[in-house]
Amino acid sequence: MFDSLFDKRIKVKNTQEFPWVVHGLVTTSFDVPGRGEVLSRGTGTLISPECFLTAAHCLHLKSPDGESIFPSSIKFYSGIKGLVPGIESDAIDSYIHPSYTEEEDHIFDFGVVHLEKPLGKILGHATLRVLDHEDLQGQRITIAGYPAQKSFFDYLFRTPTYDMYEMSGDIKVVDPNILLYDVDTSAGQSGAGVCSLNEDGMIECLGIHTTGSKLRGNGAVRLNQSNYELINEWLHKFGQSDES
Repeated sequence: MFDSLFDKRIKVKNTQEFPWVVHGLVTTSFDVPGRGEVLSRGTGTLISPECFLTAAHCLHLKSPDGESIFPSSIKFYSGIKGLVPGIESDAIDSYIHPSYTEEEDHIFDFGVVHLEKPLGKILGHATLRVLDHEDLQGQRITIAGYPAQKSFFDYLFRTPTYDMYEMSGDIKVVDPNILLYDVDTSAGQSGAGVCSLNEDGMIECLGIHTTGSKLRGNGAVRLNQSNYELINEWLHKFGQSDES
C-alpha cells in the first residue's frame, strides 16, 4: 500500500480534463448516535448529466444497534488536485442496493447519487456497459480515484491527500457478481468506476471498485445485467439516463 519503486499508481496531472474529470472525490457526513458526526470519503464516477456511481459503503453505516444510518450530507468534487478545488456539488438524493442496507452483502455494494448541479452535462460522463464473461476475462481496465493517504509518511501521520491517481491492469477473475484484478488501490478509492475506453474514446464503466485483498486481489462489483437494470431504474427516477 505504500509508495515503492514498483508502485503502479500514477498521479494524474490533468484532473480537469476528460476523461479524468468524470471521476471525483466523494465526501459524506453521518450523524451517528453516541459518536456525533462521522466523516467518510471515497470516489465516484459520473454516469449521467446529474448522477454519479459509487460504493454503497460510502453512503451507508450501521449504528451500534444495527440500524441503517444514511448521510446527512454528500458532496462530489470533480477536478480537485491538491489545493486546487475543482468543481463541487451537493447531493439531492441517493439510492443504494436494498440487499446492502439489510445485510451489507459485498456483491451489492453500490449506489447512485443525484447531484444539485448537472456536472455530467458540463464535464462529460461515463456510460454503463455490460460485457459477457469471455469479454471481461483479461479485459484491460483503469481505475482513477482519490486515495486517502498515498505515501508512507501520509499513513504515519494520517495526513489526507487530495490528488487523483490512476492505475491500470487486467481483470483476472470473473464471476457472476464480482471482478478481481491486480490493480494497486488503497482506502479512499472505493466507489471508483472500473473503466475502459472504447474505440470511440468514450469511457465505459464495467464495475464499481469496492474491496482490496492481499490474498484474492482487489475487486469490484460487476456491472451485470441485473445491476445495470437497477441502476437505470434509479437514473430514470431521477429523470436521468446513462445515455443522456
